[in-house]
Amino acid sequence: MALKTAFCSSLVKIFSDSVFREEIQKITLLKNEKGNFQLALKSDCDCSVKLSTDFSAASLYEVREIYSRTPIHKDSCGDTLLEKDGEPGYYPDLLEPATGEISLTKNCSKAVWVNIDSTVLSSGEYDVCFVIEDDGKKSELSVELEILEAEIPAQEL
Repeated sequence: MALKTAFCSSLVKIFSDSVFREEIQKITLLKNEKGNFQLALKSDCDCSVKLSTDFSAASLYEVREIYSRTPIHKDSCGDTLLEKDGEPGYYPDLLEPATGEISLTKNCSKAVWVNIDSTVLSSGEYDVCFVIEDDGKKSELSVELEILEAEIPAQEL
């Protein structure tokens, strides 16, 4: 199985035909912060991915492409942020909660959205681990998560 993976910012759009350009080596959050990132995957065969980290701070979402006639307004500068130039088509925009494995289709890029809630963790370093399975063969990958002792001050309006 040839598998390409990258941990990416939550701001990056991962299309089914995307080439991964950005990679995160480490995620750092404050103690009372919530953060997001994506695991981008592309495989030469059908396989599945799931979170193997056993703590309640992580939630997984499957990023699904949905059709949009007007993904951005033509008079905005937002089209510079999209690979598809803002033309009508399918865009990775829907986050569907994942309760188990997420299936990957052969030769299509796929994004798994990961939400981390640091309020349920102590400060320190953790590994957020994933298992990718293909016909009974398992491979693992992980990204380092650091929770700092500092907190975001309470906000008042």
